[in-house]
Amino acid sequence: MEGSVIVAIVAAGIAAVGVGVTIIVLLIRGSYQLGRNTAQVESLDDSVEQLRADAKEVRTEIGEARAESRKDIGQLRAEIHQEIQRLRDELTQDLQQLRAEIREARVEARQDKQELRAEFKHDIQQVRAEIQEARAEARRDNQELRADMNAGFEKLAAAIDSLRVEVQQNNQMIAAMANHTHDTDGRTAFTVLSVPTPPAR
Repeated sequence: MEGSVIVAIVAAGIAAVGVGVTIIVLLIRGSYQLGRNTAQVESLDDSVEQLRADAKEVRTEIGEARAESRKDIGQLRAEIHQEIQRLRDELTQDLQQLRAEIREARVEARQDKQELRAEFKHDIQQVRAEIQEARAEARRDNQELRADMNAGFEKLAAAIDSLRVEVQQNNQMIAAMANHTHDTDGRTAFTVLSVPTPPAR
């Protein structure tokens, strides 16, 4: 029994040594891992600090960029405002000039209209005067034509009357020759018949 107890004790001692070794190994590994983790944590802290510094610099740059952007926007707004004001002034001048030209054109149009009316009235008066002169000339021509026609009619009536007298005289001569007789001495005697004279016209 003593031998088995010794073996058991030895085995327990070996086991205890194995456990101790295992514990030591685990402690060594834990220490290594802890140191590694600590190094990683420190590295991460350094990285975080660097990131914080970088973020601060970025924020500073962003602030400067914003300030410059605001400044540029302000200058741009001022330039745009000046340009708009200049365009408004030019547009106002152009509108005023255009209005003045329109007023001048209206005045000229009125003057042209008045001149055209005056010329039209003058032309109408001239045409009316010409028409009146033409009518007067036509009346004079008609009067002259009527006088010429009346004179012609009178000449024609006188010629007809003269012709009728001649015809009557010829008829009397013919009637006398037709009604001739012979007296006791053998001479020819003509009897002239009186033919009524036509009324004078």
